Amino acid sequence: MCGQVFEAYQFGAMHYNTANQPANLTTPNGETADQKNYHRLKGYAMIVDHIKNHAKYMHLPPRIVHAIQYIGSTDFTFVESGQYELDGKKLVSMVQRYKTKLPEQAIWESHRKYIDVQFVAGGHEQFGHAPLANAPKVKTPYNEERDVIFYEPGTEIIDAPMGTFMIFYPDDIHAPALAIGNPPTASEVVKVVVKVAVEGL
Repeated sequence: MCGQVFEAYQFGAMHYNTANQPANLTTPNGETADQKNYHRLKGYAMIVDHIKNHAKYMHLPPRIVHAIQYIGSTDFTFVESGQYELDGKKLVSMVQRYKTKLPEQAIWESHRKYIDVQFVAGGHEQFGHAPLANAPKVKTPYNEERDVIFYEPGTEIIDAPMGTFMIFYPDDIHAPALAIGNPPTASEVVKVVVKVAVEGL
């Protein structure tokens, strides 16, 4: 049932655009630190799949694999909401319990320093997605301290029932926690977001 939803998104071409790369201090070879991180991630695209298929992704960088194994082996029913360091600041888990948002409350965002590995541990939601190469208008410029850029709303919405995990790279603008239904109705969700540091990946 869910496989049809996920299949189209598992191995798409990476949404990669050097024009969107940020400026930063240059490294000895002339690349900025952030540009170097973008280059190292070239070839990776957003992943959306069911956690039962997690073994298909063991070829990804070890830190991302660690995040996938963590969400796949943990019963979050017994984990309190909060933030947990899995490998210092390089790998941080945030266990969240919330009500989903209506479309007009959606927050479209992207990150530069961290990859998001998100997992719907309970409930059912949707999320918005837009490739950085075709980004909506920037609403709030990049905030380095918070590692976030906010955008005007995009148009692509993807279903994420319980058991879905998503990997959002720096080129993936996303709007999580959206309500399902017609009309959309807010509902309770248990979500785990593992922040995976790009530096040193």
